[in-house]
Amino acid sequence: MATEPEALLARSRATGKVDSLQQQSCHVVMPASYLELTAVTSEDPAHHLAAWRSRGTGAHILALGAVDLEGVWQQCAVAGLRPTAIARASRPIRYGATHGDAEFDWFMLPATVFSASLLCVVRNRTPSLVYQVDVMEHPLRPIALAEVAIIVSNPARTLARQLSWLGEADLVQEDGCEIPLQVGRLSLLTAAAAGMRWGERFAGPRWAEGGLAAVVLRVADLALAQRYLQSAGVAVTRVGDELRIRSHDANGAVLALRG
Repeated sequence: MATEPEALLARSRATGKVDSLQQQSCHVVMPASYLELTAVTSEDPAHHLAAWRSRGTGAHILALGAVDLEGVWQQCAVAGLRPTAIARASRPIRYGATHGDAEFDWFMLPATVFSASLLCVVRNRTPSLVYQVDVMEHPLRPIALAEVAIIVSNPARTLARQLSWLGEADLVQEDGCEIPLQVGRLSLLTAAAAGMRWGERFAGPRWAEGGLAAVVLRVADLALAQRYLQSAGVAVTRVGDELRIRSHDANGAVLALRG
C-alpha cells in the first residue's frame, strides 16, 4: 500500500536550515523505483510546480535518478537547458524497520525549457531508508516502473534539443521515439500517436503544451492484478498483454499494467 503522507522539506546544503516546500506526498515503493502522489498547498506563482498545477489533477512530475548528478547538470547547462541549481530536500521516513530523514539532491528544467512535465533529476542520498521491504507489499504486486509516456509536439526535435543528455533512443519515428532508461523506458509521442496507443483523446487546453499521458507498471501476476482491480470496483480493460485504467479513473493519466 502507499506510505503515509509526509511533508517535503528543502534543506540548505551549507547550513542545514530546513524550510517547507509546500508539498505533502506519499509513495508506492517498488524495488528500484516508486510512484509519488503529491499535494501542493501553495498558490505562489513562483512555486516550482506552479506552471503545471494550473492544469489540474494529473501526472505532472517525471523524476529521473542519476548517480553523477553534477555531471548530468553540466550536460544540461552546456546544452543551454538552464537547469536550476542543485538543491537538497528531505522527507521524514516513519515506515518500516528504520526511521529517519530521507535526503536527496535534485535539479529541474524550467517550464520554459521543457513544458510537458516537471522534469527533474534526482540523486537519492539515503536509498536504504526509502526502499524498505516493509512497504513493498501491494495487492497489485508491482515490480517496476516499465514505461512513462509523454506527449510532445515533435518527439524527434524534443529528443535532440531537450533530452539528448539521456543518451541514444532505440526507436525514432516521426510521431514517437523511445529512450531506454536504467529502469524502464521513456516514450515521447505526439497527441495523435498517444491517442492511437492508449485509445483516448489527448486534446484541448489541458494538453496544449503536452503532458504525461500514461504510466506503465510491470506486475508479478497480471491475472491476479486483474482480479484484484475488479474486486475493488475499478474499471479495467484488457488490451493484449496490458490491463488499462482510463485516465479519468486514474487521476489524469492512463495507468497500465503489464505482466
